[in-house]
Amino acid sequence: MNHSAILCYFDHGYIYVSLIKQSGILRIATGYDYYVVPDVPFERIRVGINSAELIRQVPHVIFLGKIDYGKLFLEVAKEYDLKNFRNHRDKITFMYIEHESQQYLIQLMQEGFQSDGYECVFCGGEFECFPSLDEYMEHKQTHYNA
Repeated sequence: MNHSAILCYFDHGYIYVSLIKQSGILRIATGYDYYVVPDVPFERIRVGINSAELIRQVPHVIFLGKIDYGKLFLEVAKEYDLKNFRNHRDKITFMYIEHESQQYLIQLMQEGFQSDGYECVFCGGEFECFPSLDEYMEHKQTHYNA
């Protein structure tokens, strides 16, 4: 899923976004921009989602670009008390987007939260909004007809 501009890394079937603490407040690093995460006591946090589960629910997401997963994951982390696991050796806390929070993530994607549109990663074609699977499959046929 790297072609969809995910600003994170892939490990054990999860996509993670790293949160880092700077100047006494926790921020999420997305390129050169930083977004504050309020009242989070950990030095480092990684927010992750099971990529297979996300693809099962919206399989065509892997063909869409211009999705800022950093901002999306941060918004979900701010709204939900995510399940977390602390890696004591590296002092990293892993927070997991699951169940209701995953549905919220998908809802934000479909609503175009902080998005400047969606495009097909194969042809660069723009969509006015997050396409349904049927709409994307219809669009995909134009790749073969061209």
